[in-house]
Amino acid sequence: MNAIRLNIVDGQRSYSGEANCNFCDAVIAALSAEPETFDELRNAIARFIKYEDGSDPFSFFAQGISKEPTEAEVVIIDLAARVIAHDSSCSLMTGGQILYLGPTPNSEETWLPYLIPSDWLLLSSTREYEVIRETRTNERAANPPTDPRPVLYGEAMLDFILTETIKAYRIFASTSHSSEAGGLEIGKDPKAADTPNSPSFETAERSDRDATEEYEYEASPEYRIIADIHARWLMTPRDDLGGRTPRQFLVGRMHFIGFDLQYREYQWSMLREGPPPLPRDSFAYKHAGFGTHEFVVYYDLLRHLLAQCWDIASTDNPIDLPSELLRLKQIEQTWLDARHDDFGGRVPAEIIESERRRIPLIMSGKQFMMDEGSEWDREPATAEDSQLHNDIVIEHGGTADEFFHPDCDLCRMLADESLDMGPGFWHLDCCNMDEGFAFSTCETMEEWEGEERSRKEFNEEFARKLAAGEFDRDDYLDPLEETIE
Repeated sequence: MNAIRLNIVDGQRSYSGEANCNFCDAVIAALSAEPETFDELRNAIARFIKYEDGSDPFSFFAQGISKEPTEAEVVIIDLAARVIAHDSSCSLMTGGQILYLGPTPNSEETWLPYLIPSDWLLLSSTREYEVIRETRTNERAANPPTDPRPVLYGEAMLDFILTETIKAYRIFASTSHSSEAGGLEIGKDPKAADTPNSPSFETAERSDRDATEEYEYEASPEYRIIADIHARWLMTPRDDLGGRTPRQFLVGRMHFIGFDLQYREYQWSMLREGPPPLPRDSFAYKHAGFGTHEFVVYYDLLRHLLAQCWDIASTDNPIDLPSELLRLKQIEQTWLDARHDDFGGRVPAEIIESERRRIPLIMSGKQFMMDEGSEWDREPATAEDSQLHNDIVIEHGGTADEFFHPDCDLCRMLADESLDMGPGFWHLDCCNMDEGFAFSTCETMEEWEGEERSRKEFNEEFARKLAAGEFDRDDYLDPLEETIE
């Protein structure tokens, strides 16, 4: 394997050392943690290199850049310009799999997947790098990333949703006796959500509604007005966000963060230990994008706050806006710091923090089996509990012992943490959000419209084949869906 003269530049300093292709691959894979300095890269490399004696993988590097070739092969990684340039025979990539350089269970070779941010540029010429280096460094320095969270969680958001809800409620109240009150188009954005017709969030005060009450609420004018205000908040460009919309920040980096967390889960499963998290003082943490977990949590938070705004707007008393904004902030923080059944008893603020630090959320074998039976008590201990479980499953169209059951040998084996089957991982998804582009994870309207066309075509083809008797409808329906119908 040819030796490589590896150079690392971070905007303030440069380092160089002799390495091989495997080491270069590991350094590039560590860019998935988005380091901006050599010290941050040193922390990130622990994702892919771990020496048994605990020594620093960069201990053989010296300050200063060196372009003196070792067997005519040079690699430059510029953290400030986000450029990888090389004159080498190594097959350097911005995504793929690399060999883990460290101890593994059973001493087996372990290959770990990675993906680095899409704004990194890979060049097969160090001369080309010299031409563009300064321009790319200056462009990045002139356009530092914006942290949208002070706006998305701060007074700007609270002021928008409260004032818009008050205005909307007054229009609604003045026309509440009109037969068309349910069809109000209050500031409606035609590109935002249409009339919601999918299962939605349950706020704490509505968590005990049954399915019928939930659907009735979603068909109400109140719900549609709240959904409209939520959509307009997401879709409105703002000066304090550099002319961008809150939604652009929410979905802009979701793909990358989702893949990075998935790959860290795979790593945890293979190595039987968690990967190092992002430090809280790192650039990547301070300017973290939104992943799916925070996207879902933020949706539920906004709906909870909008329900509070509706209550404020509907009062007969005069509204003191500054006082109500302070109270809303307290409500927001209380909600973020409380445990919620909708999140499996987890705390929203902690879910967000884990995602920002790229820490997968784990579940034990027992928790996983209990979660599969979502309405089943988490501590089934008595015969009465077991019967309750059977009744729940049968009521939903299943059979007894379909989910975890304490008398089931297979369930007990799967829930036995002593078997060391590795961790399970807990996720949120967007299945309970309203329909419409505003609440989707698509980055562009064109992407969303394409997905909608594909879904419509699939449904039409399914209906045609079903009507033609090409397959049995029962083969494609979940028992729970049949009971809901």
